[in-house]
Amino acid sequence: MSVIKYLSAILYFLLFVLGVAQSQNMVPNGDFENKRGTRYTTRPWRFINTIDVFEMDDPNKLPVFTKKWEFPKPHSGEVMLGMRVYPNYREFLQIRLTESLEAGKRYYFEMYVYPSKDFNYYVKSIGSSFYHRRPSYTSDYYIYKCPPQIEVKNPKGIKTSTDSTGWIKISGTFRSDGTEKYVTVGNFSFKRRKDRLKKKQWWKFNLHSIAYYFVDDIALYELLDNGEMKEEKLTPLARIDSSFVLPDSLPYTIEEENYIYTIESKKQLVLDNIRFEFGSDKLIFTSYEDLELVLEYLNANPGTRIKITGHTDDVGDDDDNMKLSLKRAKAVYDYFIDNQIDKVRLEFEGKGETKPIASNETSSGKSQNRRVEIELLD
Repeated sequence: MSVIKYLSAILYFLLFVLGVAQSQNMVPNGDFENKRGTRYTTRPWRFINTIDVFEMDDPNKLPVFTKKWEFPKPHSGEVMLGMRVYPNYREFLQIRLTESLEAGKRYYFEMYVYPSKDFNYYVKSIGSSFYHRRPSYTSDYYIYKCPPQIEVKNPKGIKTSTDSTGWIKISGTFRSDGTEKYVTVGNFSFKRRKDRLKKKQWWKFNLHSIAYYFVDDIALYELLDNGEMKEEKLTPLARIDSSFVLPDSLPYTIEEENYIYTIESKKQLVLDNIRFEFGSDKLIFTSYEDLELVLEYLNANPGTRIKITGHTDDVGDDDDNMKLSLKRAKAVYDYFIDNQIDKVRLEFEGKGETKPIASNETSSGKSQNRRVEIELLD
């Protein structure tokens, strides 16, 4: 095909798309098919723990540990994601919607999941939550405080296919309170074993209790009063066809989303929002937002190692402060271990009151000195 005919075909296709009215998905990159140049990208999705990416059109890009797995075909396109659920561990997907929801309006959510045949467990519930900020779901506090608005439950496990391909539709509607900006997808059950997993074949021995689900085509649509989807004009598609590649034009800077990435140049960071109960090594729930940012960095950069250092102000006995700083550093260390970060990638130590960064003569200075730092190791 000549260049002129090729360009004419592209122009005709764009004009056709612009003239089509269709419901607008408010979840960006909901099918995970966006590209940066010639490469697929899952951005701007945020991963809580080790979400896997499967690019089925290139076997060389599949995760190494999945070589012997039995794969479904993605519900659409060539890309799908995978997430795990253990009795004491789970993974979530989070993203900011294209716009905030409007108070009083009804919205329809759907996504498709497929239970892996390589694991002997189902989950008993899958859903999605919508809130004005990203809840830190590695903390049980947020599971209780920010429950899902959409949730499908089955005590026998999420396993009944509603699609000829075997994919299961998870869907529902809810009315907005006007504050929602973020959607989170995953398992939100409270009790770790009783409400979380169902064994597929009871006679099989399993060393680990794990359910694994592939995920694809996540969408949110505004509904009209009559229950029909609101229709809007489509913008030009990001993909014309498999032979046409748009330039790298996705507006995304990881440092703006996750400041922990600045450690690559600074080598050491103070985690200002990591806080503990007074005189204790118990983390305050607001600490989990920054901890999840570090967790995201560690999962995205599997070759990195860090050192966690705890510090205190000068109130109290020197030896007691040294012990307390060590306990607080270990509490952060234990958080990463609980979320499947290999211990060989982590070190921790306590410095007590010996390394202040501000004056201990003021309450503000004391607050700054009660801190946790992370250092990027060679």
